[in-house]
Amino acid sequence: MTKNFIDYGKCQIIKYGEELCGDSIDFLQKDNKKVISLCDGLGSGVKGSIASTLTSKIGSKMFLYDQSIEEVVKTIINALPSCKIRGISYSTFTFIKIIDDYYFEIINFDNPNIIIKTKFDYKKEEIYIEDYKIDYYRGFLEENDYICAFSDGVIHAGAKNLMNFSWSLEKIHSFIEKHIKLSCNSICKKVISTSNHIYQSKPFDDASFIMLKKKKEQVLNILTGPPLEKTKDEEFVNEFLNKSGYKIICGGTSSKIVARVLNEDIKILNLNSKLPPTYELKGINLVTEGAITLQKVDDFLDKYIKGIYDLQDLYMGRSKDEADYKILEYMIEKSSKINIFLGRKTNKAHENIIKNIKLRENIIENISLKLKKIGKKIEIRYF
Repeated sequence: MTKNFIDYGKCQIIKYGEELCGDSIDFLQKDNKKVISLCDGLGSGVKGSIASTLTSKIGSKMFLYDQSIEEVVKTIINALPSCKIRGISYSTFTFIKIIDDYYFEIINFDNPNIIIKTKFDYKKEEIYIEDYKIDYYRGFLEENDYICAFSDGVIHAGAKNLMNFSWSLEKIHSFIEKHIKLSCNSICKKVISTSNHIYQSKPFDDASFIMLKKKKEQVLNILTGPPLEKTKDEEFVNEFLNKSGYKIICGGTSSKIVARVLNEDIKILNLNSKLPPTYELKGINLVTEGAITLQKVDDFLDKYIKGIYDLQDLYMGRSKDEADYKILEYMIEKSSKINIFLGRKTNKAHENIIKNIKLRENIIENISLKLKKIGKKIEIRYF
């Protein structure tokens, strides 16, 4: 039976001229519960950041531990420092709690309306606590259902019609549906990079977007590098082949080992291309070169995580047939869990020919850490 999981993404831009974001995003998990929060502090920069961070840290933890909505809201009100100029303490907040990857509760104060796409109806109530109007949502998530929340900086991108572009709640929802096959992280980046474009790269407010979606678990298996001991070749290959899910091999020697165990031929697919070659091997989704390609994957993952552009935009003007793009597409867009089968025998050719290449093991560990940052489950088997 295929498992389901909650895909989660986030992205934000900072108000032009500021160094700190006045919005805060947080993610907490304990046992069968997850809480995702988005808070927008009064003002921007340091003041906004302090208010939103306090609100996010306090509210997320209380909501995770099942404190009542009234307790959560009152604690936040009493905890926030007052602005000396305006004489008020203030931060908007959205807290989304998921239990057993199925039941959800949301409390929303003063952020734009939540986007909720579910197969079944959900309940929405208005609760008043010390003059705060709280929107409270409850419901259940089925496969492909999703929830999005965002700060008003996203909507504000279209408010002054800088580019004669209406960026309303309805337009944002339609935009999400247009890109719904992408991962939540990539959709968040699409929304925020579009907002930034409408702002003409000079946003007059912080803008943040979060999304979660219930999806089928998708497994990716990557084999790279020969085992330290040649006697381990068959065990190495068979363990890789017996895993369900997509299969990628990175490395010429690695692919030859798998081909020998399978008793199959390897076919070069793009011999006359200027791009590094890819290969065809029966039963394998993708076969590429090794350490050089993996280093490119590592470099582009860095750009993906730190920036506001998704994979398609990062590779704008470059061929989507490049091996590193294809690997990243499997990692980011097509998988939730990644099993890596890492052979640790050093390729002597790299020692003499390409001195600036990192050791394969270092590259894989760097890639794994970065994939974990975007919510991927990683398991490495060393041979």
